[in-house]
Amino acid sequence: MNRPWTHGAYGAAPTKGDPTATATLKNHDGTKATYLEAGATFDAYGRHLTVTDVTATGDATPVRVKRTDGRTTTTSFTPSTGLPRQTVSTPPSGTNPADTTTAQKTASDLDVLRGHVLKEADTNGNTKQFAFDALGRSPKVWLADRNTSSVPTYEYAYSTAEGEPVAVRGFGIAGGELPVAQAPSYATQYGMKRSAWELFEDVVDPFGVSDGSNPPVSNVCQIGVNCA
Repeated sequence: MNRPWTHGAYGAAPTKGDPTATATLKNHDGTKATYLEAGATFDAYGRHLTVTDVTATGDATPVRVKRTDGRTTTTSFTPSTGLPRQTVSTPPSGTNPADTTTAQKTASDLDVLRGHVLKEADTNGNTKQFAFDALGRSPKVWLADRNTSSVPTYEYAYSTAEGEPVAVRGFGIAGGELPVAQAPSYATQYGMKRSAWELFEDVVDPFGVSDGSNPPVSNVCQIGVNCA
């Protein structure tokens, strides 16, 4: 893989360290290598403005042959300088990359100080909203069919205690006859955030009879993990 930096030539010393192109091996006939190059542009803060999947074809020299048939994803920041309060990501159209009118945009409202996504809206105006605690964890998520004054679609409770593994209790909207009830699940994590087990109370206790202080006894566990 070859990378020119900040619009420089292959092998040239970088000036800023922004990888503006990445050439990945496409094929090798035993004598000659052929590469496909992807490109990117950056703003003064080093944030991606555009990402294009194919910008050139090159050989082992490498010699570039520019292409214009690549598909570009663009990202805009508001405001363009300073800490952004919103980003808009526009991927290429699924039918015609040159037709920007059919591109499916995603707009994200940000926590200006921490950069967390507070609200995300798709092209149709459907929104997801997120809450965050002081540690940057998201305890509540509302999907497009709910507003923040209603029961969250997903809710998480975090347990961290000295000498014990981190435990996360997750809640989701229960179906059936209790459309606004929450059915919790449990996960205990050991290092690297890998779950050692997960119990789904919406299977063994769908109506939340358990007080939730401890996971209910169940044989519903992750594959390969023995539940006592």
